[in-house]
Amino acid sequence: MDLSRRAVLYDLPVLSFREYLALSENIRLPALRLEEILANHLEIALDIVQKIKPLRHLPRYWELGCYPYFTESPELYSRRLAQTIQVVVESDLAFVEGIQVRQTRKILQLLQVVAQSVPFAINVSKVAERIQIERNTLLKYLHFLEKAALLAFLRAPEKGLSAFQKPEKVYLDNPNLAYALSPERADKGNLRETFLFNQLRQIYPVHFTPAGDFLVDNRLVLEVGGKGKTFEQIKNEPQAWLALDDIETGNGNRIPLWLFGLLY
Repeated sequence: MDLSRRAVLYDLPVLSFREYLALSENIRLPALRLEEILANHLEIALDIVQKIKPLRHLPRYWELGCYPYFTESPELYSRRLAQTIQVVVESDLAFVEGIQVRQTRKILQLLQVVAQSVPFAINVSKVAERIQIERNTLLKYLHFLEKAALLAFLRAPEKGLSAFQKPEKVYLDNPNLAYALSPERADKGNLRETFLFNQLRQIYPVHFTPAGDFLVDNRLVLEVGGKGKTFEQIKNEPQAWLALDDIETGNGNRIPLWLFGLLY
């Protein structure tokens, strides 16, 4: 049966930090436009931190807040997510992409390699050699994992979506996957970048830039870090901001990282 004219496809992103707060704590906050955050972040943050302590909730969101089944059994969340990942690769990808069981094992192996390294500029030859597959096969598997919303690619602005084009950087789709796939390697710096990339790209085009971590909407540069991060890397950029973890409120072009979780 041809459902092409009968079925409407909708791409549902993971829960934002704002949505997580609404579900887990019954904290209702309005969605913000990026322009509002950049221009008025101090006033917005001061108002919000009078009601909640966002830095208490953000680490928990990174660990178990992206999918709604955290409401059922938080203590089993990461294990359940790991099982879901395995089903996606071994059943869904196998069916949709027509791949065999031995190939799904390689894909799971590749996912583990990425989980222990992200975000990173992937060396295709080395990774292909490590899991003993050909270069084009590796790129194809990466493409499958991106389509399955397990990985996210940061591309240069001029690059397309071909399965055989190497992305500039490879990320897990969201921070929860780090805890499910490699909890002992859940690096805070990686979690910060993965979180910001995930929240931004649901609303805005996000690309690679050598000047900072992310080029947003082809005009804004964002650099992610802890509260001691400086402007050194982005000092020559006319429209650049720091997205900083471990601060409740910012000043000037120093913006609390958690605020970017209120975009949708």
